[in-house]
Amino acid sequence: MRQRHAALIRTATLCAAAAMPALAADGLDTSWNGTGTVMMSVPGHNLGNSSYIGAVATLVQPDGRIVLAGKCTAADKVTICMARLQPNGLRDYSFGPGETGAFAFSEFPDYPVSTIYHGLIRQNDGRVVVSGVGAGAVPSDTTLYATATRLLANGTLDPAVPVQPVRFEFSHNATEAMSFITATALQADGKLVVVGYTNRAGADPSNLDFAVARLRADLTLDPTFNGTGIRVAAFDLGGNNADYPAALAIQPDGKIVVAGYAMTGANGFEGAVLRLNADGTPDASFGNVGRVSFDFGNHGRDDMLTAVKVDGAGRIWLGGVYQWAGNDHDFLVGRLLANGALDPGFCFGTGYTTVAFDLDQTTTRQMDDQAMNLLLQSDGGIVLTGSASNGAADGKGYDFAAARLMPACSLDTTFGTNGKLHGRFANTATYNVATDSAFGGSGIVLAGAAASTYDPVNYNTTDGQFGAAMIRLDLIFTDGFER
Repeated sequence: MRQRHAALIRTATLCAAAAMPALAADGLDTSWNGTGTVMMSVPGHNLGNSSYIGAVATLVQPDGRIVLAGKCTAADKVTICMARLQPNGLRDYSFGPGETGAFAFSEFPDYPVSTIYHGLIRQNDGRVVVSGVGAGAVPSDTTLYATATRLLANGTLDPAVPVQPVRFEFSHNATEAMSFITATALQADGKLVVVGYTNRAGADPSNLDFAVARLRADLTLDPTFNGTGIRVAAFDLGGNNADYPAALAIQPDGKIVVAGYAMTGANGFEGAVLRLNADGTPDASFGNVGRVSFDFGNHGRDDMLTAVKVDGAGRIWLGGVYQWAGNDHDFLVGRLLANGALDPGFCFGTGYTTVAFDLDQTTTRQMDDQAMNLLLQSDGGIVLTGSASNGAADGKGYDFAAARLMPACSLDTTFGTNGKLHGRFANTATYNVATDSAFGGSGIVLAGAAASTYDPVNYNTTDGQFGAAMIRLDLIFTDGFER
């Protein structure tokens, strides 16, 4: 689990084939694509030749079209793949440079290989920014740069950005320079905030830190943020002091909240949260100079935060993974007070709770349940989405999974089966992971990866595709979701 999640932040994967019939989970909208699920490939590309597979992001456009993005491979070269679905779940053939609905960035003339996705955001004018990590412009440049690429709404490169991808460094380490973007958010003024990790100058290359940058709408660094456009912050709790940010949210007052995990002296991980003021300085009112970390329940095992949201009351919600023992992991959700402490008003004084699927406890006994995103409904409902190991032999299978909790933290029994649902993107897919989710259509869009083959040792697939599902919500919402 520890290696798997560290790899999730280091290198993510993606790609995606025509719709196939799926094992429908109770709670899916089966009118969407006829099954409630879809799989889609990018010809010649695999979503899964990586140390961690399935890091797929999604966004829902105002017209209801669903955009997917992530890393894919072809002939041992990595690139970015994207796809778009119509509101009814069918492939949108108007999207992409060849109007195929699913494509790889290698279709763009002169676009460099070894540029990998990690963040997806829609700007106010409809253009889409894909961010991540990429190699230098020439083979002799071994630096790994933070990168950002902007597309027009139709899925073609934006000619207003003359050189793409845009490259920059959070910090430069002369031994092994790495700057990875792992998540992106949009400010109300149209500026982009990106978060990732870097090994700062002079440090051991394995000593990784949280890094935050703010970009203008044209993707140039914004010097009004910390004077340089960049802020690097370390937790350094022990071990090799590797800190991995995974998600961010922007508060109504402009403060920036980053959630992830930090290695401890026991070579495990604790959940880690950083809060910066809008100008990029650490927020002294939050934890220890803007930093807090959590060993939830003081259990001495791995805790990893993979999602963060801020509600209308300014409360900070955290989603992630809680390790019970070995390969037994559960969904985790928690809530923080304004000062960074766990909120005793949530979940009967604890401030957090866990949700178990445990689908394979009678077979491989992995019970590996991982929450990758968290959504807040306007009625107070809390939705966690991710995956759960499904009992396939040798740990080779996962189902997409979702759980909904009531505001006080008990499972909402009106959702799925007793508050939980799980399923497959297709009957033939034993590996189904949902790594992102968004409100849209008749409820919630799950986005991830699907494959019929999976190597649990190297975290690889050979036939990985995009997977998506539509969870039906009985309530009709108009607005009020955290964006």
